Amino acid sequence: SWKYPDYAGTSIVTFELSKTGINKTHLSFSHTCTEIFSKQKAFLSHQYYIDQWNEKINIALKEYVESHME
Repeated sequence: SWKYPDYAGTSIVTFELSKTGINKTHLSFSHTCTEIFSKQKAFLSHQYYIDQWNEKINIALKEYVESHME
């Protein structure tokens, strides 16, 4: 589960990896809110999470993996 100290709200983040071929892996990701996060801070907004996970998975992780492939 995922929580921020001092802010209401809880969510569950799940990563699933499955082999799809030789040297290929499929990543399935979900982020499910189980208790609504406080709307007091912009970093707790739905759009913020979409933007941040997109950057971390589709950009940073992709760049990391590609830079470590032989």
